[in-house]
Amino acid sequence: MKKMKLLSLLLLATISLLSTSAAAHDDRCNDSSCHVWRGGFNTGDKVSDLKYWLDSSVSSNNYTSILDFGASSWNDISANVSLSKVSKKDDSQVRAYVSYYSQFWDGQWEPYYTDSKGKLSFDSNNFEDWSVGNIRLNLQQIGTSSSSFKKKVAVHEFGHSLSLAHNNDDVSVMKPGDLSFNVPQKADKTHLKNRWK
Repeated sequence: MKKMKLLSLLLLATISLLSTSAAAHDDRCNDSSCHVWRGGFNTGDKVSDLKYWLDSSVSSNNYTSILDFGASSWNDISANVSLSKVSKKDDSQVRAYVSYYSQFWDGQWEPYYTDSKGKLSFDSNNFEDWSVGNIRLNLQQIGTSSSSFKKKVAVHEFGHSLSLAHNNDDVSVMKPGDLSFNVPQKADKTHLKNRWK
């Protein structure tokens, strides 16, 4: 009898866990591997006027053309997606920085949302409506890399700002690592269009 009760409890816990996972499933996913995030800039079904700003660290390290390439690579894929540069930080949603960081990442996307108290909070699950986000390129990791690889990192991080997740399955600029291309590929364009219908 005890074994039956224990088995029943275990079965109930499994069903509960599965239903919780299903409820938390991103409704913007269109396949089992979900190459997009639910989180993103709160602009409805489009990000047609997303503004980015480059910190002075970008120009002082000669990364302006690399980050401009990263942003512009996503334009003209969908009528619902457009990134443009502004000269004032306060006019932007995406802010880019280049520095030496003591971590082992090439680049990083840091999205922030405004919480119920009006404070910016880091969105570690990429699930919220973002207010701003930072792109950071790490000179410690990519400082001596080729120009092509630096561009790939910039394109990759701007892809994150457009709610694209890592893609380990397809030929994709959103796949981490040293790749032979540095522009959005067919899979990236498909995921972008699916995310921003």
